[in-house]
Amino acid sequence: MRTTETRPAFGLVRTELAVVGMNCTSCARHVETALVTLGDVTADVDIVAATAVVTHPATMPVADLVTAIEDAGYVVLEDALAEAG
Repeated sequence: MRTTETRPAFGLVRTELAVVGMNCTSCARHVETALVTLGDVTADVDIVAATAVVTHPATMPVADLVTAIEDAGYVVLEDALAEAG
């Protein structure tokens, strides 16, 4: 996983997570919905790259993102560096 500041003036960061278990667009939507329901979050989920790129407040722990994805039934590879694009 990798976290970078995208809009520091607004306190937003971007975190890329490697997600295992997504097999279709419905799976990607399920992961995206799980993330955006956290509030103040946008997510771009790519089933081909098996990643979720999440923009969220810097004050939100990455563990909250991981928990949301895992509660939705998927696995986050926390030790993997997810490369988007």
